[in-house]
Amino acid sequence: ARSPNIAEYAAIYLATKKARSLGLRKILIRSDNQLVAKQLTGQFAVKSDRLNKPYSECIKALESFDKFAVQIIPRNSNKVARKMVSGTIKDYMKEERGSRAPASSEENDQPQARDE
Repeated sequence: ARSPNIAEYAAIYLATKKARSLGLRKILIRSDNQLVAKQLTGQFAVKSDRLNKPYSECIKALESFDKFAVQIIPRNSNKVARKMVSGTIKDYMKEERGSRAPASSEENDQPQARDE
């Protein structure tokens, strides 16, 4: 079973791939998942073994940009994005069988922004 945090990392990973394919050099990640956002900005450590791989893959992808930032937004401001992304992530995970998208599991921490 995939956790919401794994799904969030997968969505961020997919967003970075799409941004790269469009030739973008800067990226702003807006997330309502505080744990993931704060892990990506270095405010929280990744304590779960299941999140190590997805975290590392996302950090590597984000650091490939000239500049990136992660912003926490209120959960109720993100409903449409959640609905749009949920089916896409499920399809991608089926296709990739977890080989490329971040695929791990849980944690016990919580997220914000970082410029590189």
